[in-house]
Amino acid sequence: MTKTIQESLPRIQKQIEEFLTKSRRELKGFTQLSGKERHKMLLQLLVGFCEQFQNTLDGTTDLSSDTSELKGGAHIQAVFADLVRELTRIQILRVVPPNDFKTTVKNCIGVGTGLFTPTDSFELIIRRGIKEMEQPAIRCLDEVHDELMNMINTTQGEHLARFKGLNLRIQEVIKDIVRQSYIKTKDLITMILRMEMTQVNTNHPDFIGSRRESLRC
Repeated sequence: MTKTIQESLPRIQKQIEEFLTKSRRELKGFTQLSGKERHKMLLQLLVGFCEQFQNTLDGTTDLSSDTSELKGGAHIQAVFADLVRELTRIQILRVVPPNDFKTTVKNCIGVGTGLFTPTDSFELIIRRGIKEMEQPAIRCLDEVHDELMNMINTTQGEHLARFKGLNLRIQEVIKDIVRQSYIKTKDLITMILRMEMTQVNTNHPDFIGSRRESLRC
């Protein structure tokens, strides 16, 4: 073993010398920057990161290398389009079967009788339909959040690769902003749906159409 170590030492020493020579040569390539120059360089790196992130969101980044899936702004646009289609497919008569609708009306009337269906029964049905919108909306939010996180992980400015620590720190700060926005957006979605369920607009044309169709059942 001692002989093997002695034979390996010259090779290891040579590798170390080559590494030191290369490192010194790279070090000479760096110029000493003043305080203002460092601030200017930092600003340029941040602007470069933001521009590349914006390009990915706007769809101006060259993504021809991978055409197997949508990325960036294209993926987010597709997520919103899926949400709109899913929301338009929600129909009250599918959420509440005709028999359940009739039962709800009878429960609202109680022992009394009348020529008109109570407004309360319609509001109960509509609230159940509005509640069905919550899950698709939250799912859309989750998918957009995940795509933004992927964009942050893959975004890197033109010269930012030289500063790995700075790049990681920028990503951490932006991810924290996205997480906080995610929480606020989720709360906003829940609040809007609760507002809609609190005051149902029974005079809306779509609602009237659904009510007439329900009565025909």
